[in-house]
Amino acid sequence: MDKAFREIRGERWSKILGYSRKALNIVSSKSDAILKDVSPDRQAEGKALLDEVKSSLESVVKSVETQDVSVIEKAKRGALEKIGLLEELMIKDFPFQYVLFLAVTSSV
Repeated sequence: MDKAFREIRGERWSKILGYSRKALNIVSSKSDAILKDVSPDRQAEGKALLDEVKSSLESVVKSVETQDVSVIEKAKRGALEKIGLLEELMIKDFPFQYVLFLAVTSSV
């Protein structure tokens, strides 16, 4: 998808359409493999997000077909946001405990 969105500036519509369709095809055909990386307790949430990603990518493809840049930008943001949320569900426990330290210094 990143490649497709970089092409918008140059208005290379055939490339954008090809990249967008490829992204949609990957998400559609490999949804089971994608969901395998989501932890078992979050599978339902992952499935719902994956459906939203597919819907967003379908919107991107339709927007590219009409060559409406403003609609493409909105669809792009929606798709990338949902992809990010799906990626967050794929993160397993860290191999270490993350602790935030707040260092407070004062000048006396």
